[in-house]
Amino acid sequence: MNPRTRRLCWLVATAVVLSSRGAIAAVDPFNLVSTGNLGLGPSQEVGQTVVMRLAGRLTGIEIAPLLDTASPSDLVSVEVFNGTGQSRGSVSITAAGFPPGAGVIPAPLASGAVGPGFFDLTPLSIDVSESETLSFVLSKSSSGDVRAGISGDLYSDGTVLVNGSPSASFDLAFKIFLTPIPRLLVGAANGQSVKAYDGAIGAALGNFTTGAPNMSGASTLAIGGPLGNLFVGGWSTRRVDEFDIVTGAFVRTLVDFAGVKSVSTIAFGPDGHL
Repeated sequence: MNPRTRRLCWLVATAVVLSSRGAIAAVDPFNLVSTGNLGLGPSQEVGQTVVMRLAGRLTGIEIAPLLDTASPSDLVSVEVFNGTGQSRGSVSITAAGFPPGAGVIPAPLASGAVGPGFFDLTPLSIDVSESETLSFVLSKSSSGDVRAGISGDLYSDGTVLVNGSPSASFDLAFKIFLTPIPRLLVGAANGQSVKAYDGAIGAALGNFTTGAPNMSGASTLAIGGPLGNLFVGGWSTRRVDEFDIVTGAFVRTLVDFAGVKSVSTIAFGPDGHL
């Protein structure tokens, strides 16, 4: 095989694997920053409905808490329900480490770390499917109040629940953690999108990337950048586009190589630069 033929064959398809090792945070940026807080006492419940953006195993939920009048040893519980209201299990944490305060705004949730309002759901073994609707409900049995951060009503995939009733005024500040099903992402030099396949059984999952303007020739793929997103080099478009690693939605065009013939290979170096 001559070098030209070998090069053309290599360009037929390129692939990366989204591994299932370790949990990731499925974060909606609107819900990281609180604009107020909501009280949670012994006779109250506060919750949130959520639409899952990935299939996998639910491993955690984090809220933005405040201690208020509760004791640090008090238990706060979260119970998870499926879309029909069936309980999937509950776990509890103490209020130890909750920042003090009542009439203050909780600190923003960090996208890359967990804080004192993290509930570990690993013992519940909750498997979820993409686009499945879940809800989680916070409760507290002992005297004294804690508070949970709330954001403006900007989360389009769910609704806050106050004592079981939905409210259209705000959403909880929260993060969802899950270990996703491994996916094989495949791009082709003559393709119009990046395809996804089940990394365990090879079943086709459809198009992964969406929204890129005039995408043509997904010849090379790389995962990296500060958010660990997917970057796609276009053989025909001569540009590198960034896509959300969770949803596959187009984020931006990172580089436009207007003066080059094609983009055949991209990679991130040890310094994190493309």
